[in-house]
Amino acid sequence: MLVALDFEFNRPSDPDMGLISCALEVEGQDPESYWLRDEEGRGACIQRLQGLASEEFTLVTFTGHLAEIPCLIALGLNPL
Repeated sequence: MLVALDFEFNRPSDPDMGLISCALEVEGQDPESYWLRDEEGRGACIQRLQGLASEEFTLVTFTGHLAEIPCLIALGLNPL
């Protein structure tokens, strides 16, 4: 299964990355988006990503090592 992930952020040098939003598309499902500036959106995104962590998938990002991996860490998630 392929999972495409993209974060928008504005402070890459800060521990929280200045997270703004997350777009996620799981192969065969409708795209999802989460607003990370409020607790409800942030919590829903974290819950969805944690749910995916229990499945086997290939993560697709454009610059994962510079963007998505640090953003996952900023959310308190283990990117591995």
